[in-house]
Amino acid sequence: MNRDVFVDKAIELFNKKGVKFTLAELAKELKISKKTIYKLYGNKEDVIMLVVEQVFSYIKEKENCINKKWFKARTS
Repeated sequence: MNRDVFVDKAIELFNKKGVKFTLAELAKELKISKKTIYKLYGNKEDVIMLVVEQVFSYIKEKENCINKKWFKARTS
């Protein structure tokens, strides 16, 4: 199971249902077993933390792009 695919699907389900999503629903969406999720990614709390980490990483990446553009504009 590709981590990026897993996280993207988890984010999609999180956006639809909030924290009320279940690992069974996530497993169904990914066409894998809950056992596979537990084995590869842990429990629901672990999955939520993975989603949060991914979102913060994305925000940080965007922030860096904005800072680079701002710095470049100020030094040009």
